[in-house]
Amino acid sequence: MKRLIILLALTGLGAFSSSVFAETGLYGGLGVGGSKVSADVDTPFVDDAVPPNPIVVDFDEYDASFKAFAGYRLLDWLAVEGGWYYLGKPDGSSAFVDPSTRVETEIELKGWNADLVAFWRFQDQWEVFGKLGVFFWNSELEVRSKADASGSPSGNPPGANQTLFDDQSGEDIKGGVGINYLHDENLALRGEFEYFDVDETDDVWMLSFSAIWRFN
Repeated sequence: MKRLIILLALTGLGAFSSSVFAETGLYGGLGVGGSKVSADVDTPFVDDAVPPNPIVVDFDEYDASFKAFAGYRLLDWLAVEGGWYYLGKPDGSSAFVDPSTRVETEIELKGWNADLVAFWRFQDQWEVFGKLGVFFWNSELEVRSKADASGSPSGNPPGANQTLFDDQSGEDIKGGVGINYLHDENLALRGEFEYFDVDETDDVWMLSFSAIWRFN
């Protein structure tokens, strides 16, 4: 009887291990999509006024984005993941002080991530997941002031152009949710939404679709 219990226990443990650890291992992927960057850009442009008139640009723009990532599935339901993100270089323009002067703003945002990812399989070929981690980012801001040929009542001479640059970096929290379609034992397709809590911005997110190769 004792031998039968041990045999049943080992059989059950083997079945449990094969189901839980069947999806462990290394994987890598490439993703493309779109991103949105929102920010209130406050820049003291020089315009002959003393003190200079500040510019506050309500920046809210979209651009194409892409990423490359790799991960390791520690358990069937848990993985660590890291990669490189390029969140685009969106640009926009707005009026400054008077209609004769336009302000063009461009923000380039990119960086590396390190995430923990939790999965839940709800069908043989489908699973949903959530992720939480850190985004090590770098942003490059370029703001250009352009006065038209008539000049500007605020003091800019006709055709005057000014350009300011600002380069920053840091690390902040990121998170995301998504769904995987497991096409076969090696290929998976992913759709996901990710949010980046980047300092100096109001809102940064990315919607992407990825192809993933699992190295079994």
